[in-house]
Amino acid sequence: MKKLNRRLVAVLAAAAAGTLVGCSTGDYNEDLANEVRSDLSPELDTMYERRTDMKNREALVIDENLRLLNEDLSRFFLMERSSLLADHPMPH
Repeated sequence: MKKLNRRLVAVLAAAAAGTLVGCSTGDYNEDLANEVRSDLSPELDTMYERRTDMKNREALVIDENLRLLNEDLSRFFLMERSSLLADHPMPH
């Protein structure tokens, strides 16, 4: 029981000493701090997107627009369904 109490006291003393010391470093660099403060989100180009995200979104929009244009052209040239002038029914 005495060993347990001694160990407990030693652990608590080490924890108390650790909290009093803290995490201090002597190599504070003002230039690095100013660099971080000048651009807090260096990889973001908009409020929430990186340049890669913007390029991905642009590629997606262009792809969707071209597919929709292709669909619209097929409708314009009446290619989306069979002719109603055929003498026998045709599958779509």
